[in-house]
Amino acid sequence: MSYDFFAPSSVYGSLDSKNLQYPLTLYLVAGTQAEKKNQNAIYVMKWDELCKTKNDDDSIDFDSDDSKDDGEPEMHLLTIRQNSCINRIKTMNNSPIVAYWNEDCEVGLINTSEYLETLIAYEEDPATGKRPPLKAPKGNGLIRTYKHPTEGFALEWSPHNNGWYYFLYALANNFQQRHFCFRKQR
Repeated sequence: MSYDFFAPSSVYGSLDSKNLQYPLTLYLVAGTQAEKKNQNAIYVMKWDELCKTKNDDDSIDFDSDDSKDDGEPEMHLLTIRQNSCINRIKTMNNSPIVAYWNEDCEVGLINTSEYLETLIAYEEDPATGKRPPLKAPKGNGLIRTYKHPTEGFALEWSPHNNGWYYFLYALANNFQQRHFCFRKQR
């Protein structure tokens, strides 16, 4: 499994002190490597009610006066089905765009904004005190895929040119011949 966290500014718009108080909420994306190709998926997740543990370092303190430490952590996820194992997955800097590469030598780009919006809005019903069933948005958010000549071994977004990703692969499994692929996300 490969995973990456969404930058807080890509989820909340701006980072303020509210986002740094316990209990914390984190958003991440992960890709699976199932035994059967058609059982693979990309998960967009919300980890909620993450509280400070008794063994945490006391030197790190996110406004402990306003924190509650008795909640149970919760995980909510939405699934984007895939037909190949996901080898690497990376979120784009301050964006809901995700790049992944799979074992079929494809690099795909997905816009997860509808998935994140669904997870952010997923709250308890005040009348019942329970959460309704979580429903995934229609469609898979796929922007496009790029086919490469061989499976790669590194994937990263450019920190200097927003929207460019770097894909490193070796032709014919000869690791002395390294090739970089630079692609602009459109």
